[in-house]
Amino acid sequence: MRKKKEPFWKKIKNFEFQKWHIAVVVIIALLIRFWGEDTITMLQKKVPVVTDTEFSSTELNNYITTKQQYIADHIAIDPVLSESSYLEEKLDRNIHEWFLVRQWRPKRFFYVEKRIKFILTCLHHQQQNLNEADRLEMQANALLKKSFGENVLENKSQEAADLNKKANDLRFYLEKEIREAGISTNEEQAVRDYQDTLEVLTER
Repeated sequence: MRKKKEPFWKKIKNFEFQKWHIAVVVIIALLIRFWGEDTITMLQKKVPVVTDTEFSSTELNNYITTKQQYIADHIAIDPVLSESSYLEEKLDRNIHEWFLVRQWRPKRFFYVEKRIKFILTCLHHQQQNLNEADRLEMQANALLKKSFGENVLENKSQEAADLNKKANDLRFYLEKEIREAGISTNEEQAVRDYQDTLEVLTER
């Protein structure tokens, strides 16, 4: 007599999962997950989002290295796009990956570059004020020297004193102005240390 075939649903009910079954399911799930993610998504998990207003010395050094490679690789990005809040959504995928491989979120890279440019501008303004202070001081000294031979010491002395005061005021407010601009002493010194290099890189 032929044995009656067991219903399919009973087979499922009586099926016992072995350890190797579970391992296979896990591996398949991981493969699906791996293949289901694109390169950018995977790389983004390794590059943290940085929102600090100030940049660190590590970021500055990384910026210099990355910008040198950026120039060498002839990468060009529309300045308008680099300022856009949609930069990372609209950026060419290959360029986006290029930044991520170098441990940069594109948005952070261009933020750091913009801040470096701002600090360089402040340093230029500071140097202009220092030069002006030196000029006023030299003018004051020349007036005093000249006044001794013209017998009008009092008037010249007052004019020289006014010039010296202007020079001293310019020097006094240099530190205050750069701090009020939101630039920390660490950022200022870091940019000063590499100022010549940064001048060239930020122009490109």
